[in-house]
Amino acid sequence: MMNFNNIQNQYQWVQYCGQNTPNVTYVFVLKQPVQRLHGASDILYVGETLQPISRRYTQETNTNNTPSNTQQTNIRLTHIFGLLGLANLTCYFTDTMQCV
Repeated sequence: MMNFNNIQNQYQWVQYCGQNTPNVTYVFVLKQPVQRLHGASDILYVGETLQPISRRYTQETNTNNTPSNTQQTNIRLTHIFGLLGLANLTCYFTDTMQCV
């Protein structure tokens, strides 16, 4: 099973703390692994955005189902983060890896 340790040294990951870097790949990592169908992983979500990471982070951690925002990924992640608590995860991003 893939864990953040498996990819941590393969790319130049930066811990998110309010940066405005655009065009990044990002990952939400849990403090404790969670059970999956096969094994466990501390990686909760991997995403990619062209917009600044600060905007994407806000969208995915503080979005509710409102008329102005109906993107299902944002709504789902906000709900999950509310259950898990943002203190139990860390966001990292890199601009050296772009998904194709």
